[in-house]
Amino acid sequence: MSTTSALDFQAYTILIIDDTPANLGVVVEHLEDYSFRVVIAQSGKEGLKRAEFAQPDLILLDVMMPGIDGFETCRRLKANEKTKDIPVIFMTSLAETENKVTGFEVGGVDYVTKPIQFREVLARIKTHLTLRNMQKQIEAQNAQLEQEIVERKRAEESLQQAHDELEQRVEKRTVELAQANASLRTEITEHERTETLLRKTNRAYKALSDCNQVLIRATEETELLHEVCRIIKEDCEYHLVWIGFAEQDEAKTVCPVAQAGYAQGYLDTVNITWADTQQGRGPTGTAIRTREPVINIDILTNPVFAPWRAQAIKHGYASSAALPLLTSQGEAIGALNVYATQPDAFAPAEVELLGELAGDLAYGVTSLRVQAERRQAEKSLRESEERFRQVITSISDHIYMTEVTEGEEHINHYISPNVEVLTGYPLEKFAGDWHFWASSVIHPDDRARAAEQVAHLVCGQDSETEYRLVRADRQVIWVRDSARVECTSAASRLIYGVVSDITERKQAEEALRESEERYRSLFEDVPVGLYRSTPEGQILDVNMAQVEMLGYPDRGSFMETNAANSYVSLVIFLLEFKSQITLFII
Repeated sequence: MSTTSALDFQAYTILIIDDTPANLGVVVEHLEDYSFRVVIAQSGKEGLKRAEFAQPDLILLDVMMPGIDGFETCRRLKANEKTKDIPVIFMTSLAETENKVTGFEVGGVDYVTKPIQFREVLARIKTHLTLRNMQKQIEAQNAQLEQEIVERKRAEESLQQAHDELEQRVEKRTVELAQANASLRTEITEHERTETLLRKTNRAYKALSDCNQVLIRATEETELLHEVCRIIKEDCEYHLVWIGFAEQDEAKTVCPVAQAGYAQGYLDTVNITWADTQQGRGPTGTAIRTREPVINIDILTNPVFAPWRAQAIKHGYASSAALPLLTSQGEAIGALNVYATQPDAFAPAEVELLGELAGDLAYGVTSLRVQAERRQAEKSLRESEERFRQVITSISDHIYMTEVTEGEEHINHYISPNVEVLTGYPLEKFAGDWHFWASSVIHPDDRARAAEQVAHLVCGQDSETEYRLVRADRQVIWVRDSARVECTSAASRLIYGVVSDITERKQAEEALRESEERYRSLFEDVPVGLYRSTPEGQILDVNMAQVEMLGYPDRGSFMETNAANSYVSLVIFLLEFKSQITLFII
């Protein structure tokens, strides 16, 4: 076993192609004892398929087989791109040199004769597996070397190309340097101007960055505006920075709301408007009206600045820039104004950055206003909800909102707290269970009437009904349930209802009914004739005692005859009969 310890046989697959089962059994048994994975084929045709599918590390091939013999099988293996590199060891009883030569010519790597000596077979297998491993290593190394050669050639080509390009650039640069040296004296002024423009651009970038940081943290509009003015004044080293808002009054006034720098009352005297008038055709008014930046290169010579020139010169202003504050909808809400002590102080790149800053500022102002409006709306909503809660709490009636879904499920969306006072049950009993009201609170004798109301509501019909409730303390009360329906979809309904306690009214009605019954009993049962009439003498009622006393067959006949008579006429009529009567005037 020491001769085979260098290889891990478990990692190798051996394909045996032999049509003799006895030979297969012996070889397979020994190979499996050494932990080889073994694949078997009993014909050349089957062996070709298994070799292509299993991709074994080595093939043991019998020469003498019916159909495709071992030599032809080997030829086909070597002709197949997928199996050509698999080593083949022939196994045969043919010992002639010619047969061995043929085996090597068709692609075999070794030859063992039958009867098989397994130690010999194992040694040859180990040898050829080792050779195969070495071959793979060499092939891998060769492939790596070839790749390295290709990469090295590519690197050399790139290096050569870079060298050539470098020479070209050096040559070109030499020419450029020569030209630059020749024109250096004439370019010094331009270079200084460029440095100035760059310095202005850089400071504008810094101002833009600093202002954006302020915008991110801003919570109050006035503070934001003053801070932006301060940053632009300090970062860009301007003499005055101010912001004016465009008022929507009749005069279209521009109202200064923030400033930084040297002003000393200047903004109190400017009287600027954004109307298309002389006072509105200056840089600020024009910027707001046209929604475009306006650069005043020289205050001393610009005719449109005439209304403000004297004050500007007094304060040392020589040039100015007005940049509109544009919202995302393109509306100009005001202008950012910058003043310098030198004429033509605003470079195009600087103006572009200041314009971007003005746009960011307009966005920040709009956002703060939206936030303030939202906070105010939220505050108003909270106050409204509190007022609503107080109103609901102060109302003795119970208010509810119930949804009837397409599946006819009843969902309570709102139950007023007064339901606890009305029924004596806690609010939680009703919030999650619509059926509790119908099954436990409504009086059993009135549930059919309440169910009819629900049926009307489900059909989209407003409804009002009266029924009794059994409170938690078992007290019975009367309520009026008035409900309105809102159809939210083809099959969904929202029901808004008010349940009012009408027990006192019901009790009063019952007392009135009992009083009327007592009156009617007294009116009918006394043995004297009684009349009831209006103050004008119109007869309204008469008891049967008087009807019989006057000889009428019934009350209806009397009323048909005398209802239109006046009280006075009836008295005269009765006096003529000298009847014993009693008159009631109502």
